[in-house]
Amino acid sequence: MEISYFKDIYEMLSRKHPNSKIYIISDHHFFHKNILAYQRQEFNTLESMHEFIIHQHNQVIEEKDIVLFLGDFSFKKSEIFSIVKQMKGIKYLLMGNHDQDISHNFGNYGFEGIFTIPVKLQNIYLSHQPLLEEENMNLNLQLLIKEFQNSDGMNYHGHLHKDFINNPRYHNVCCEVINYQPIYIGTTKFINNDKELFINTEFFSQLLKVVHKEKNINPRFLISDYIYSSFLNALEPYEETSFIYGSYPLYKKYGLISNFSDLDVVQIYNPEISKGKNVQILKLLFQEVFDSVKTIDDINFSLYKKFNNMAIFEFLYANKDGHWYKGYFDSNLVPLNCYKKSDFVKFTGGSYFEFILEKMGIKPDCLFPKYDAQFLTINGDIANLILQILFQSNFKEKKKMAFSKLKNIYNTYGIKDIENVLSLDDMITRFFLRNLSFFHMTKRKNEFDYIKEVDPATFRAIFTGLPDSLKNQLEEIFLNSSSVFSKTFQEIKQTKFEEITKKNDELIRSLKK
Repeated sequence: MEISYFKDIYEMLSRKHPNSKIYIISDHHFFHKNILAYQRQEFNTLESMHEFIIHQHNQVIEEKDIVLFLGDFSFKKSEIFSIVKQMKGIKYLLMGNHDQDISHNFGNYGFEGIFTIPVKLQNIYLSHQPLLEEENMNLNLQLLIKEFQNSDGMNYHGHLHKDFINNPRYHNVCCEVINYQPIYIGTTKFINNDKELFINTEFFSQLLKVVHKEKNINPRFLISDYIYSSFLNALEPYEETSFIYGSYPLYKKYGLISNFSDLDVVQIYNPEISKGKNVQILKLLFQEVFDSVKTIDDINFSLYKKFNNMAIFEFLYANKDGHWYKGYFDSNLVPLNCYKKSDFVKFTGGSYFEFILEKMGIKPDCLFPKYDAQFLTINGDIANLILQILFQSNFKEKKKMAFSKLKNIYNTYGIKDIENVLSLDDMITRFFLRNLSFFHMTKRKNEFDYIKEVDPATFRAIFTGLPDSLKNQLEEIFLNSSSVFSKTFQEIKQTKFEEITKKNDELIRSLKK
């Protein structure tokens, strides 16, 4: 199964701007002095070029028309708004290779919306550079090009200025070849908004403003919570065979709102079915989450990584009001034998936005995400955080944050259902072996090499600053040569990367005896 990564923006444009004409154009290069010599010798000055382009634009475009700029709009970030406000229409920008990153506050520049990667309008594929394969191309663009090539659609693009591709499926819409006037490609339709996702409605924006004003809650926080709640809602069919962790569940469970930028879902490998069937289930899970959430207006997706046993996409939500949030959804496949039933707890929840509105006495007739999910227990969260702190090879800030979360959770909740240090020792060891299996499946030998080089003698200094009761337990696990973890760790140090899976199975079996 292949996952589509083109965002089809036709329905979104129709909801927001029904019965509007759609135009496209590319490569304005405002404030690019050198282009006068290279491509536009008919202009003597930038001022004359700017004046002509704006005039040509306004000769064609009316205020209700939608204009999609396909990149390389301006070479001077500080002057973008001064240009955009002179141009008629409802303006969207698809970023090109020369556009400075304005994705986090593009509303301040006069754009209605922004796209960080190519998009499509039904069967029309829009990109800055033509959708052709090149060397050293990132994985996300490779997949986009593959999808386009397998379609029967047309690619409207810029970037080439006065050059053309000798193929009828590619259409160059750079300013120089279309007389600096946007070209018409279609009209949006009128659709009924009654059953659309709540975040797609104008009412959503109005309620955000009310909540911000009355409760002083950052709209960006409510939007990101809504998006992650939607992820969990889409995962509900897999609640019995998967579990959730990452920074977002820590917020939902413990109120740790300082940072939640990722949601990790583990699909547990079922040894009773084939490897291919396990991978197929993981891909289906990822596809269903993607299909559910990609319909949200103003959300941009790009593929981050893709393996048979792991897939990650990155999203950027940004609307013209300046609300933006960047995050990740990570799905992976991990062996069942690393877990026990006691590692998990059921968790029911939904969007915090709905909860706040109910507290305010507001009950809009809109769709909010609801979910039942399988989360790790408090013990599992503590074990994961400890392993992050000790064995994460980089990201010092993330380690620092994990340390802070560990102290917060332990001080507030303690370690539940643990009569002695042996239970925590067992869980940390199993989760440690799980991580090694994952590194092997995803060919991350550098992570494995880092772990083998870690000196247990350094653990004592790392534990400084933790509550004494937790510190004592951890020292018993990591500094006591007779602990289960210490014995396992020594065996792993003698294991080659290629032999991890076999060694892990052996060690897990011994733990369960």
